[in-house]
Amino acid sequence: MAAPAAALTRDEAVDHCINKANTYSYAQVVEGCTVLIEAGDLSSDGQATAYLLRGTARIELRDFGGAETDFTQSLALEPQENAYLARSVAYRSQEKYDLAVSDLNKAFSLNPSNALTLAERGRVRYQQEDYASAIKDLDLAIAMDPKLVSALAWRGDAFMTSGQSDRAIADYTRVVELDPKYTDAFLNRGSVYASQQKYALAVADFTQVVTLAPTYAEGFTERGISYWALGERVRAIADHDRAAELDPEDVIKHIARCARRIIANIELETAYAACTRAVEVRAAPEIVYFHGVASLKTERWTEALTDFQDGLNRDKQRAGAYFGQGIAKLRLGQREEGEADIARAEELDPKVAETYATYGITP
Repeated sequence: MAAPAAALTRDEAVDHCINKANTYSYAQVVEGCTVLIEAGDLSSDGQATAYLLRGTARIELRDFGGAETDFTQSLALEPQENAYLARSVAYRSQEKYDLAVSDLNKAFSLNPSNALTLAERGRVRYQQEDYASAIKDLDLAIAMDPKLVSALAWRGDAFMTSGQSDRAIADYTRVVELDPKYTDAFLNRGSVYASQQKYALAVADFTQVVTLAPTYAEGFTERGISYWALGERVRAIADHDRAAELDPEDVIKHIARCARRIIANIELETAYAACTRAVEVRAAPEIVYFHGVASLKTERWTEALTDFQDGLNRDKQRAGAYFGQGIAKLRLGQREEGEADIARAEELDPKVAETYATYGITP
C-alpha cells in the first residue's frame, strides 16, 4: 500500500498557489491555495487572492461551480475588477448569462478603460443571441483597442451569425493579419466563403486550419465539403477519411465517408464499412437508412431490406425507407410487394426516385 503524500509545507503551498515559475499543474494550484485558505492565518487581502487563484485554476479544470464559489468568496473579502471578470467567466461557462453581464457591468464601472471587459460582455450577449447588443459592445471595445484580436474575432462571429457575411470576412481578415495562427478565424472565414459558394477561397482557409491544427477533425471535414463542391471528389473523400480517423466517435464523419463514395460510385466496400461503423457508433434511423443504401450498392439485398424495415418500424412516413425497401424486394424477386413500396414512397415524396438516382440506384 502506497504511503500517503506528505502534507505541503507553507512555503510549498505558497509556491503551488501562485504557480511559481509556472511549474505546477492546475490541480496542484488548487491544493496549494486550499492549504493556505484552511490554515486560517492569511490577511484579508491574502485570502481574497488565494480564493481568486484557486478559482482561476478551477476554471481551467472545468470546475465552474467551484470556481464561482471561490470568486464569490474573494469578492466578499475584496471587491475588485479581476474577480468580477473571473466570476463572469464562471457564470458564462454555466450559461448564467444575466449574472455574467451583471459582473461585467461591475468590472467596467471599476475600470471604464478596459476594452476587454466590453469585449467579454459582447461575447456573453452573443451567446444570449442578442447580436445587435453584442456588436454594439464589440464596436466600443474595438474603438478603444483596434488591435484587440478577441473582440474582432467575436464581432466576426456575431456578423456571421446575423447574416452580415462581408463584415464577418473583414473582421476575420483583420484577425489573421494581427495573429496569423488564429485557427478559428481561418475556420470561420472559410465557412463564410463556402456559404457564398466561393469554394476555392474556402479551401485555402481550411488548408490553413489543418496546417495550424493537423489533428483538428473539423478542418478536414469542412475542406472536404468545399473540395466536393469544386468537383474534386478524390481530395474530398481523403479529407472525410482523415476527419473520421481523428474523431472516430462522430457518426456524421463516418456517414460522410460512406455517402461520398456511394455518390461517386467508388470503393463501395469501403463505403459499406464506413456506414457499418456509423451504425456501431449510433444506430439512429437516418444512420440505419444510409447503411441500407450502402447495402443496396454492395448487393446485400437481405441486409438492406432489414435496414429499411427497421426505419419504417420507427417512422411509417419515411419515403426513402419505402423506396429502398421496394428496391430490395425487387432484387429479391418480390416484384409485386416491391412495386407497391415504391409507389407508396412516391406518394410520400414525388422526388424520392431522384434522390436515389444520385446514389446510382434505380428500380
